[in-house]
Amino acid sequence: MRTRTRPPLPSCLPVQERVEYSAEVLITRSDLDEKRNRMAELEQQVAELTMQTEYQLRLKDLHLQEKTKELTGVCGRGERGGDSRKRGWG
Repeated sequence: MRTRTRPPLPSCLPVQERVEYSAEVLITRSDLDEKRNRMAELEQQVAELTMQTEYQLRLKDLHLQEKTKELTGVCGRGERGGDSRKRGWG
């Protein structure tokens, strides 16, 4: 963030008019509390969404593992046991 530099104030002005400007922004405590509460709510929402997506990912992973076991079981049985001529493999 760039800060503006002001030209020096003339010394002939009374002290009340030679006020330097500050870069800080002042807000009320109630505004600050509202912002903090909103941030806490948003952080809670992020945590909940993270948990939901991790849960969905685990469910998909389990589903794919089951499918993999089924497919490898079918292929494994076809190669080891049974007559391969019935299936047209040989």
